[in-house]
Amino acid sequence: MKLKLFTVACIGLLCAFSAPNLKLKTTSDFVLVETTKKISLYEKWYEISKGKQARELKAEFTIEANIAEIETLLQNEAKGTLWNSKSKTYKIKDNTKTAWVNYIEYALPWPMDNQDCVLKYSKSSMGAVASIVSFASSVHASFPEKKDISRIPNVKGKWILTQSGNTTKVVYHITTSPSTTLPRVVTDPIVRGNIISTLAAFRDLLE
Repeated sequence: MKLKLFTVACIGLLCAFSAPNLKLKTTSDFVLVETTKKISLYEKWYEISKGKQARELKAEFTIEANIAEIETLLQNEAKGTLWNSKSKTYKIKDNTKTAWVNYIEYALPWPMDNQDCVLKYSKSSMGAVASIVSFASSVHASFPEKKDISRIPNVKGKWILTQSGNTTKVVYHITTSPSTTLPRVVTDPIVRGNIISTLAAFRDLLE
């Protein structure tokens, strides 16, 4: 049987792993774990139920682009697979100025199952130079669950965008329900590496 591993890909999905079998301390603040490609990656752990902890990830970086260009790329079907690590399908439905639905399928190497997710996006502008783009797991008739693809549940996160001139500071948050199949020694490099590569590719398309 293939292992079911939650992978990371960006906005459409950069997933976090937990290690429910480890006795980890809850951290009230984010801790810096890596800085690569001018992207700083932080994490914090919190208890979701007795004996189970989950991890929230936060990435901070800047893009030489304005908020409108960043939001347009998030909604660009044709370019979605160019920046989402390991993705093979990137679809947008019900697209408006303030909301849309995003479907992503990830092609993973054996022994892992392919995985997918359906995310509902909503955008809140805070004046001309700030915006929050939030996303969370959703359902849509166009994207039913498939027998041979594992649906990633309980994804949620947000992009916080603050523009200064032609540069935008990005603060990206992502959290999911925990994986119970693999230990942190295996998942940590995958999680962190995929987040960095996905966000770096997103930035490269705009600069």
